[in-house]
Amino acid sequence: MIGGCLMTNLSRNLVHLRWLLKLVSLFIFTSLSEPLIYILTHNETLYKDLVIQAVI
Repeated sequence: MIGGCLMTNLSRNLVHLRWLLKLVSLFIFTSLSEPLIYILTHNETLYKDLVIQAVI
């Protein structure tokens, strides 16, 4: 992995921060009552902090 950040998930596995944020977004969109199509390559982040944005 080049230029990334690893964080632990609930089962204490290391997960790349970029994919963790995308999976959280995917969970939010798929948990709605209406089925939505969501592409994993969208570029929005959940954080407004520029330091975290630069890491992502």
